[in-house]
Amino acid sequence: MKDVSIIGTRGSALALAQAREVLDRLRAAHPRLSFDMKIIKTTGDKIKTGSLAKSGTKGLFTKELEQALLQRKISMAVHSLKDLPTDIPAGLAVAAVPEREDPRDVLIYKDPDWTPQQGGTVATSSPRRHFQLRHRWTKLECMEIRGNVETRLQKLVGHSEWDAIVLAGAGLKRLGFLSQSEPEFLLFEKGPTRSEMEVRSIVGIDSVPRPHSKSAGRNGWPLRYRWLSLEEMIPAPGQAAMGIEILSEDERARSLAAPINRFRSQAEVLAERSFLSAMGGGCLQPLAAIARATHEQLTLRGVVFSSDGGRWWEDEVAGSLSEHEDLGKTLAEKMKSKGAAL
Repeated sequence: MKDVSIIGTRGSALALAQAREVLDRLRAAHPRLSFDMKIIKTTGDKIKTGSLAKSGTKGLFTKELEQALLQRKISMAVHSLKDLPTDIPAGLAVAAVPEREDPRDVLIYKDPDWTPQQGGTVATSSPRRHFQLRHRWTKLECMEIRGNVETRLQKLVGHSEWDAIVLAGAGLKRLGFLSQSEPEFLLFEKGPTRSEMEVRSIVGIDSVPRPHSKSAGRNGWPLRYRWLSLEEMIPAPGQAAMGIEILSEDERARSLAAPINRFRSQAEVLAERSFLSAMGGGCLQPLAAIARATHEQLTLRGVVFSSDGGRWWEDEVAGSLSEHEDLGKTLAEKMKSKGAAL
């Protein structure tokens, strides 16, 4: 019987798209070996109402995947690194970080003439985004939103009082929603891409319901988007990066994951996660960080908000690529000395 390495993943369309990307990379690196996928429902997937930020639970989207690893039901777990707590359970390790996507956030809106400077209502589930939006554009009001990418896009269209939502650009790219030929339009109305169809077939998801509004633009729903610069919105630590988690003692899984690791991407996210850990925060805390590798240098920038968003601290440090984790601790110490605290 052929030995098959099982990759564990959540069942959302985005999680499956990421897992499919990892599977493709593993199969390309090991063409003679067999890999398969196992869908595992997490606590975060089961919470349908209420604020995740107020749940007080770490590992909402990772705990069950880690339990499956510890029970040897899967060989590897694919995570969005921004969802993975920094205090990984004993016996587990992040073995690889594949090439990172663009870490910036995207502002999605309905009225082509609308700008955040005018004020209005933006929906987001993230305190990090909420406070940065309000800090930069003081006229904005923020509302809570839950659901996967497609659900949030549908809610934006369905809530006439909402002007915009903010989502990670990497997820939109992986799901095929960002137009390349017409970069201001979101391709939510058009039929699913081939990769989307593959993802949907795994869990039996039907195509997205299409509206019948005459006001829909030539690309479907009248949704437009623009990338938020890193000056406008610092992303969450680890945003746009995937982490391949394994049993620490599983040398076979470690060797399988090694060829798809990208050191620069790994150094960036480890610096960001080191800063998060040193500040004592979690993935739902009002903290943001972005590290950028250039040649053999790494620059790490962070921002921390007080629990009510009333105060904020921002700073950056730079050093060699090899000292990425120490840079995170250095930045945290520097900001704490100025009074920053979560």
